[in-house]
Order: sequence, then structure tokens, then C-alpha cells
Amino acid sequence: MFDFIRKRAGVLTCIAALMIATVLFVASPHAAGVFNRGTHLINAFWRMDANSEIEFISGSTLDLQSGATLNMDGTLDLASATVTLANSRTIDLNIVNGYIDGTGIIGADGTTAPGIAEIDGIPAIVFADDEVTPVQWTFRLPDDYSTALSFRVLASESSDTTNSEIDFAIWSNSDAAVFDAAKVDQTAVALADSAATNEVVTLTVDSTGLAQCTAGYWITLELFNTTTGDGSLEIKGVQALYTAVSL
Repeated sequence: MFDFIRKRAGVLTCIAALMIATVLFVASPHAAGVFNRGTHLINAFWRMDANSEIEFISGSTLDLQSGATLNMDGTLDLASATVTLANSRTIDLNIVNGYIDGTGIIGADGTTAPGIAEIDGIPAIVFADDEVTPVQWTFRLPDDYSTALSFRVLASESSDTTNSEIDFAIWSNSDAAVFDAAKVDQTAVALADSAATNEVVTLTVDSTGLAQCTAGYWITLELFNTTTGDGSLEIKGVQALYTAVSL
């Protein structure tokens, strides 16, 4: 009987200790703790009550991994701090919304030159061997644009005897400014892969073009086939890329 009472008293003591520890953890917002050097994975809900503080000393880094969320209902003091955000942005340019220079909205291949056709199971702008008329898109540089405008193109070709080249140019227009009548020609990029594979081609805007790019400006991109005698050039996707401002 006495053994049972002693065991029960021991269990109750343990439960009471756990309850006290829990109350102290939640109700003591001013408690201080130190994470020493190294990586500390917090894979749980971590709550800081009113008047709590978290301080990152010089050289510290807070790394929020993909899928993580930092929720705040209060004040974030960034005095004398530098915050670096993942600041690469993209803008999708729909291939079916392309405008053929001097002709109009792009249509089915054979109806317009170039034209849209299904290539390798997906839609593509098809520049036949002798088709070099540009296709154009206009888009606005967002308010968070900082620099480094470039373009990314998913492309393929029907023959790799001589690799196709993608050439491009840009215009820049803005509010209350004289129309930009002169495009800024850029450097063509040749496809390097075989005709049996897709290739992602990066088109980098040079310093002259970047000088005309400012947040809020409207940019017109034109893409075109610059070579002949090399089969068709097939454009399957187009994106604009840029670096956004950092806080």
C-alpha cells in the first residue's frame, strides 16, 4: 500500500514539475537564451509573447528556407541593419500574344510567317528556314525593378547542321516622353544543343539597353531568326528576368 502511495506521489511530482516548466516558458517573455555558433534547426512553432525580443548580433544570419513563413504582428526594427532578399524576378511573355512586326497578331503557322504550331507536343513560334520577321511583346518594368534586365527563351531547331541563332532588340517608352523610334540592337545567341533536345537560351541586355530601363518604363522586346539554311527555329517559351530592389 505504502509503495503504491510513494509511486503515485512520484508521478504527481513529475507532472507538477512539467506544468511549472511549461508555464515559465510561455509566461516569461524576458527570459534570455543564447544560441552558440553553428546551425540550429527550429522545426516547430516558436512563439514570442508581448515584450519579447530576439537580437541578432553582428555577423548573424536568419535564413528562412523555402516554404518557411515569418509572421509578425508588431514592429520590425531594422536600424543599422542590411536586409538581403532573394530578389530575382520573372515576367512571362505569352508566345500566342506575340505581334509580328508590320503584320499583326501572330496566327497559325502557314497563315502568318512566323506562326504558331505544335512542335514536340507543345505550342511554339515557328520561324521557317527563310523567315526572319521579328515577333514583338510589350511589358511594363515593375515598380521594384532595379537592374539586370535579360530574357530567357525555351527554344529548339529542326536541324543542327548549322545552329540557329536568336537575335533580339528592345525599345523603351515612358510617360510624357518622346516616342522611342530607334530600337537598341542586341547580340544574337546561337543554339548549342542538338535538334533532338530543347535548349534554354539566355539573352543578356547590354549596357546601352540597360541605360534605357527604369522601373515603370514600358519595354518592347522583339525576337527574330537571324540565320537561313539551318532549318526552322522554334520558340516555345519566353520570360523576362530582372533584379528587384533590396530593402
